[in-house]
Amino acid sequence: MGDFPTIKLSDPFLTKNDSQSFLGKVFNKVSGKNRADAGSVFTYSIDELRKLYTELEKIIEDNADKEYKSYWGGTQTIGDSYLSFTSDEHTLDALPYPELWKGFLAAHPLKDEDLLGIDIMLSELDDSYSSEIVELDADNYPFKNVKDIESWKYASHFQLIIQTLLDDLGKKNPSLIFRQAYTLLALIFFHCPTNKYIRNFPLWFKR
Repeated sequence: MGDFPTIKLSDPFLTKNDSQSFLGKVFNKVSGKNRADAGSVFTYSIDELRKLYTELEKIIEDNADKEYKSYWGGTQTIGDSYLSFTSDEHTLDALPYPELWKGFLAAHPLKDEDLLGIDIMLSELDDSYSSEIVELDADNYPFKNVKDIESWKYASHFQLIIQTLLDDLGKKNPSLIFRQAYTLLALIFFHCPTNKYIRNFPLWFKR
């Protein structure tokens, strides 16, 4: 059997003064970037997203005792640790009390290009037993040089709303999600300085 050929990969974020592969030139044309910049994926900083989350948290806490039947038949409240769909349709209308979430989005409209980055950020900010941080040496990466991740009580509520919008976006404009995902993968491959992620465990887990 012959050996597999070695493929040399080129960093698509090379500056204009550096030589680029054909793929790199195509990438720059698609992304509009010629340096390591995560801004086309992450359109919100942590501080900006926290302000948005705080508004949603107020809505959840004001309606925390409202009950509903989940798709699986169980009784839940809005203030539970997670939110469930009320049917097998993954739409805003299938969320409990959809007027709450639609009102939030109407007051704080999000652009299509905001959704994937917010979804990834909320995965990090979820109030769970551990957090995993991918180190990226890139401009506009919200977790750049961040060692300790804060946790948000209702991040999973927020994420379900965002993922519902992402599902719809995937049907309307899949090329946008592809471009953002390609950018993110290129950043991770070429600009993850330690070639690893950091996993932070809470104090109770370390004991």
